[in-house]
Amino acid sequence: MQLELFALPPTKKHMHGATWRVGAYECRNWHGWFQSREGGKGNWLFQIHGFSGPEDGNGIAHVYRVGTDGDLYDSPVPIDGPGRITINGRKYGRDHWNH
Repeated sequence: MQLELFALPPTKKHMHGATWRVGAYECRNWHGWFQSREGGKGNWLFQIHGFSGPEDGNGIAHVYRVGTDGDLYDSPVPIDGPGRITINGRKYGRDHWNH
């Protein structure tokens, strides 16, 4: 269902730095990761569509990536106890992702 919310137009969204709008959301490809922000303001947020693993928070977050065809795909990444996801070797706290 969230994929429908961010229906992607046929552009070059597979390229790093590509941006596009879907309704009230500004979207972008950031090094192959899908990010969005409402109204074009605030932090760019990674989009998590689900979690798996232990309930203590040390598990897996399922984050959207932008494929070479411009479609969104699931990419599991680690999430630690304080709720930080690891993307490209860097940890991002709750202010940088949305579920």
